[in-house]
Amino acid sequence: MAKVGILVVPEGGKYLPHAEATVGDWLELLARASGTSVELQTERLLRSQQVNPKQALKREELALYAVRALGYEKIAAMSDIFQLTAPDAALVSKQYIGHVAIAHQLRLLNLQEQNLAPQAIATRGELAATLMQMFRIER
Repeated sequence: MAKVGILVVPEGGKYLPHAEATVGDWLELLARASGTSVELQTERLLRSQQVNPKQALKREELALYAVRALGYEKIAAMSDIFQLTAPDAALVSKQYIGHVAIAHQLRLLNLQEQNLAPQAIATRGELAATLMQMFRIER
């Protein structure tokens, strides 16, 4: 992804995949991957939500935005039809249950030691992995 300009690697040459990701990191990555602007991605994915781009991105939010980007929002919003079986499933915010379930089944959000870890901050490496999996799904 770095070779084709999707993944921005700082001048020092280190992407730092274990570093915490922000909402802005995700929006920028999606914008570069789709050939659009961060503003368009913000409008498309955040909608009327007021979110600071420098805000840390929780894993359940990564699921939300990835599922929205794939166009599965209407289905994901029907959270009552989904069941999460991970030991920490109760930690998923009610409004994100469908998004997390879909993201997990599509392998956009992988388990961490058998847990969803929905409240944990996503890493920059997880953003890249999620985007790669999104590319695989869309084909």
